[in-house]
Amino acid sequence: MKPAVPTVEKHFIRIGLIFAAVVIFAVGGVWTWQAPVKAWRIQHAVRQGVVYLNLGERHKAQLSARRALQLNPESTDARRLLADIARDSADPGELTLRRSLALATGSFADRIALASAAVRARDGETARKALDAVPAAERDQAEYLAAGGSLAELSNNFNEAEKYLLRATELATQNQTYRLSLAVLRLSHSELQGRDESRLVLRQLLDEPAFQKQAARALIGDALSRSDADAAIEFSEKLRSFPGAVFGDRLLYLGALQVGRRTGFSGELEKLELECGDDVAKSAALLQWLSASHLSIMAIEWARTRPVEMMSDIVFCNAVADCYESVGDWLQLRDLLRDKHWEKAEYVRLARLARAYRQLGDEASSRKSWDEALRLAAGEAAALNRLAHSATEWNWQDEAVAISWQLVKFPQFRPRVTFPSWQSSGRGRGRLK
Repeated sequence: MKPAVPTVEKHFIRIGLIFAAVVIFAVGGVWTWQAPVKAWRIQHAVRQGVVYLNLGERHKAQLSARRALQLNPESTDARRLLADIARDSADPGELTLRRSLALATGSFADRIALASAAVRARDGETARKALDAVPAAERDQAEYLAAGGSLAELSNNFNEAEKYLLRATELATQNQTYRLSLAVLRLSHSELQGRDESRLVLRQLLDEPAFQKQAARALIGDALSRSDADAAIEFSEKLRSFPGAVFGDRLLYLGALQVGRRTGFSGELEKLELECGDDVAKSAALLQWLSASHLSIMAIEWARTRPVEMMSDIVFCNAVADCYESVGDWLQLRDLLRDKHWEKAEYVRLARLARAYRQLGDEASSRKSWDEALRLAAGEAAALNRLAHSATEWNWQDEAVAISWQLVKFPQFRPRVTFPSWQSSGRGRGRLK
């Protein structure tokens, strides 16, 4: 017969068992609740980031997204937030983020977001592939149709774009974004119908804070195209009064004053010149406006008053080149563009330099610069398209036709590549009739 366990020992054994049970329960509880708590923290960080982004505080939104990604590097919600931040910042990295999300999830929303980002980046091929990946059963949705309309507009197929956007507005009657897009499209292209109706829609949207600036800009552009100075000034004054109006909006007002030959034009121009100060972006924008408004001589004189270091800025230097080109000062244009490097836009500099050389009679240097521009643009559809437009504008017929044949190789350009009036004859591609 076993000896009885003393009462004191039984008591301690009981306490030990209870303690062990408590420890096991606590540890199990921690493991049980760890995943939900982590998920909540991720969602809280993402929601906080969305709020910051809506308030325009992109830096804080980015910190929230990074915090969520530290908890889970694969969080699709956090990656979408980063993509939205990139979109609002006009960051080219948005396209890479959208592409990885669409590949990871294959969802309708991510494919549409990828297509929209690709259109903003003028990458028609990526946009088309994203939309082609959407199942046929899901294509009669407003989001898909709106993205398809944007792609059609990018491809200069404006009638097709109108059909897409019209159907989108029929499916989402309360979506003001689609109404705005359709109205802007119709006003921007004279071959489309419904212009009076579009003006009415845009006037209505002037009372909508989220759309009023875009609506005003479209109405100003329409008024200027009709030389309706009174309407242009009316809408420009409204635009200037809206919260968040930018420097470019003041340039629209300046344009309205110019068209209307108003006495306030000179005073407003002086105000804008003073506002530019040492801001290279504003200075470049004003130069571009002056050049486009046939005031290149005035622009050149003003550019000479700018800090010399501004010439190292590609956009500013390109704007000055526009001015020299407008007045036909090829010697100054050549001297401006020589011995510089425009990084990714180097092919643009070389093409403009080639034109300056040709106008000065230096055919050898012109051919050398043009060939180097083509070499840098090779394989890049957008770059080749830009060179093709330049060659057509300069009446460089052989060069324009040669680049047109190269553009046909890119699927995104096949529906909209048009050969110049000097289309090649049957005797061989690239020859003039």
